[in-house]
Amino acid sequence: MTNHDEGIDGQPTLAQSDALKLVAIVSMTIDHVGAILLPQVGWLRIIGRVAFPLFAYQLAAGYLHTHNLSRYVLRLAIWGLIAQPVYMIAFGARPWTLNIFGTLLLGLLAIWGWDHRRWWAVVLALSLAAIQLWLPAVGPDYGLYGVVLCLASFVLFQHREQLAIGHGLLHVLAGILFWPSQVYALASIPFILWPPRLHLRHLPKLFYAYYPAHLALLVLVRYLLAR
Repeated sequence: MTNHDEGIDGQPTLAQSDALKLVAIVSMTIDHVGAILLPQVGWLRIIGRVAFPLFAYQLAAGYLHTHNLSRYVLRLAIWGLIAQPVYMIAFGARPWTLNIFGTLLLGLLAIWGWDHRRWWAVVLALSLAAIQLWLPAVGPDYGLYGVVLCLASFVLFQHREQLAIGHGLLHVLAGILFWPSQVYALASIPFILWPPRLHLRHLPKLFYAYYPAHLALLVLVRYLLAR
């Protein structure tokens, strides 16, 4: 594993990565407003397709930049547990349907396995995600597509053209095989190729708390509107 505080072969610096996280957070929030409050407004969900590919890409960047992988894993796991109850309430999910932190943890397992040639870890991560193909209510958010996208982001991280093509193919395949709207995730590729340049020191840690907090707020608003 390699640790870097600057860009890797022309890839985003940490500051640019934080800017990408902001784009992803805004997109995710719009998506969840559509899913929880305004399901009849389809364009909100379309905008939301940009979010997860950026999170998957940033997971690969985070793996390359982290100085403490164990702490990174623990942080994802803790916030995943905190977010799970509100995720279930917000989307009517079952306990064994995992929120996005579960997807990122499996993606991280696959990335670690690939990086260290621990192929059992790659197979395990992909197998756990693939269960959703037979049991739709079991497994991580975004399923196999989500974990493969995380792994592809890492494998192709230093090759921008191949990364764009790989992401594009996965979005199209997901749109054909699983969710037609996922084709709109193609709009995330320009952000990856030409990341914005902002300096946002505290954004990486903000996301962890923001995810369950914004879901809880949207659930509260939905409850108040239904009264």
